[in-house]
Amino acid sequence: MKKNGFISTTLIYTFFVVFLLLMVFLLNNYSRTRFLLDEYRYDIKNSFKDNNASDVGVFIKVLNGEDYEERGEVPGLGYYLDEEASYCSPEGENAGTIAYKNGNLIIDAKGKTTCYAYFKKYDFDINLDIYIKDNASTNCKTNPDKCTKVNDVPNSSYKFVAESSSCDNGSQLIFDEMNRSFNVSSTSRTTCTAEFMRRNMDINIYLYKEDNNGTIVDNSGNSLTSGKKYKEVTTIPGFNYIFASYTCEKNNTILAFNSSTYEIDVNSSGQDICRVYFNKEKQAMQTEIIIMQETALGENGITANKKYSRAYSIPGLGYRYAGYRCEDGTTVLSYSGGVLQANPSTSDTVCYAYFEKTSNSVLYNYYIQNSDGSYDKVANLPSGGYVYNTTKSKCENSSTLSFYNGILTADTAGEDTCNIYYDRAKEDVAINVYVWNNYTNDYRLSDVPKGRYIENQVCTNGNKVIYSTDGTLSLESPTPTICDVYFR
Repeated sequence: MKKNGFISTTLIYTFFVVFLLLMVFLLNNYSRTRFLLDEYRYDIKNSFKDNNASDVGVFIKVLNGEDYEERGEVPGLGYYLDEEASYCSPEGENAGTIAYKNGNLIIDAKGKTTCYAYFKKYDFDINLDIYIKDNASTNCKTNPDKCTKVNDVPNSSYKFVAESSSCDNGSQLIFDEMNRSFNVSSTSRTTCTAEFMRRNMDINIYLYKEDNNGTIVDNSGNSLTSGKKYKEVTTIPGFNYIFASYTCEKNNTILAFNSSTYEIDVNSSGQDICRVYFNKEKQAMQTEIIIMQETALGENGITANKKYSRAYSIPGLGYRYAGYRCEDGTTVLSYSGGVLQANPSTSDTVCYAYFEKTSNSVLYNYYIQNSDGSYDKVANLPSGGYVYNTTKSKCENSSTLSFYNGILTADTAGEDTCNIYYDRAKEDVAINVYVWNNYTNDYRLSDVPKGRYIENQVCTNGNKVIYSTDGTLSLESPTPTICDVYFR
């Protein structure tokens, strides 16, 4: 009896130990799998965020109820881009454009810009079934038992099979390889089937993107990547990154990057390990111009024994342009016709433009036009209903008058007499709309911009423009006037 009891106890403890080992193995494997999946999701969701160092910033807003909430990725199925609400800043001639095509958010920008993409949800449901299959000829929709159904889009080790993926109503199912997400061109409720196959695992491909804080350096001697630092990523990098080069351990392997599908095509006869490098796309450097105006109290500037304070517009009559100072020491700032401009810079920098008070030796005569076309001399600049006459307004000596964005300035070097003419306005009321940029490089718009607020407004008769909640501008004025409205 004791011997049998000992054997029974031993068996129980043995099974108990085996059970504990099995549980430890399952928990460890589960944790590792969840960690890898979370890493993939993290990299995918941050494919936009990782590009903050570039000159294009993208903010994605998704409508949730009555308010928009910021997202780190383009929403998938069931959402569309609200083109009327979406925009890029700054606006005007050099504005960037934002579009949503085949599931991709496309930004076209000439320089530094920030874009806001607003997405709304369709008022119908779109269901998506995702399968992984081992055989290319297998149709998972008709033979689901021969495929593995998964809840999430698999990582980049799996390739989307567009040929056998479809939607019940015939809509096109679009896969964004860059962000590993789906979209569908459907206007009604439908169910879509997405099929994936594991890529050719004989070829291991490692992806790298240029990063100043990266620890990986390409030692292949390629001129496009030599000396640059890189960071390993799990997905092909998106905005402002371009394919640079690749290296494979075997010479007979050839890679090609397809920029339209964001896929890497492989031509190899056997096993190999390849590394693909993506560089930052070069963008134009930006120069911020800060206007400094001579005041009684302030900070030192370019002229000894004079003080300057920051101004938010170029000062008018009674001030002259005195010079500039740029922090990088190489950027050149020029001033002409009431406009400040900086030459192309080799780096982002800040420039200070200084304006100093002129002497009292400059005499200004003001003339306004009558209804019969003649002019009368007045004591001050007209308050409204008149427009500056650039042709007749002149100075008798070497001083130069400039009128820009409603501000009249004079570049004087000594004694002078300036005759300033204003004509009667042809319109009773006129409203000019601008995007504000320190009044040095404002963008004139043909309509009221969306998603902005009024930074400042100036009406020639002192009136105020009313900005309604529906995004329209209105003005009730008892006298003719011209208003410049600056949005930010």
